[in-house]
Formats: sequence, C-alpha cells, structure tokens
Amino acid sequence: MDDGREPVGAIAFPADLTLERLVLERELAPAETLARAALVQTETGEPFDRVLTRLGLLSEDALARAIAEATGFRIATADDFPAEPVAPDRLSSRFLRAARAAPLRESAAAVEVAFVDPLRESDRQALAFALSRPIVPLVARSGDMEAGRARQTRRTSSTSNASRTCQATRPWCGRSTP
Repeated sequence: MDDGREPVGAIAFPADLTLERLVLERELAPAETLARAALVQTETGEPFDRVLTRLGLLSEDALARAIAEATGFRIATADDFPAEPVAPDRLSSRFLRAARAAPLRESAAAVEVAFVDPLRESDRQALAFALSRPIVPLVARSGDMEAGRARQTRRTSSTSNASRTCQATRPWCGRSTP
C-alpha cells in the first residue's frame, strides 16, 4: 500500500508501528518511564515487552490488549497453544524463541502464529517464508507462550523417554516388522 500501512488479512496498521511507539501513543506509560525501560533494555538485551512487564510498568494483559486493539489481531489464549509443536521440521526452535513466536494451527491456506510482539515485521515475514504460506498473526501474553512451550517440552521429553525405555526393554519396539 502507498499510505504506509501494511495489509494483514483485512486489517491494516501503520507499517512503522513499534511496541515503544504504541505504548507512548496510547499513553500506557509516560515518555520518561519508556526512556528508563529503553535504557534497561540496552543494558540487559531483554525484549522491550519483557522489560516493561518485569519492571512492573505494564501488565502482560494490558500490553496484549493494546497490541490487539491497535492491530485488530486476536489475543491467543492458553488453550490455543497446541500440545505438539506445529511444523517442527520447518521451523527452528531457536528462531521461534528469539522471535517469541509459536505456530498454533496450520491449514493449506495459512498458519496461525502467536507473537508476543507481532509488530516486528521481519519475524512475520521470516515465518511466512519458512512455512511457504501466509501467516495469521495473533497476540500472545508472554506467560501463556512460555507455559505452552513448557507443555510441549514436557510432552516431547516424556515421549522420548517412553521410546527409549521401550527400545531398551524390547529391542523390536519402535521398529516396523519386515
């Protein structure tokens, strides 16, 4: 689009909208507080949203609601996070952790992906490229995403342990018969 807005489905928001700008424009925190948070972010390397919530400047819920209102994206609930990872063969868990993103559902047409900060265009584009299809961004609370990842990790670990136990006690376990 020529007006500086980026289409996402039927929703458009300013392409240059950042989390910092959103918090400032919506008056969720005064400029001095945001400057302090930016300084902490520079010193720690933590994502801006994590700095805001860790310092108690904003709650995860208030931040998620502000992003959802500005973008029109739905807020992912804890129940939206699947028990098994979506597209683990095509997406690096390291990249997903760095992008603070979690694919939720995949169809032939698109992939729903929850982001703690869905305003970061480069992360959305990288996921769409890796998945070879459009993504439908959702807003995630950091705590919900971490809980969803922990559930997937526990499930993957218990499946791996069960498989190793089976193979150790029954050598034919897990193999197809000739």
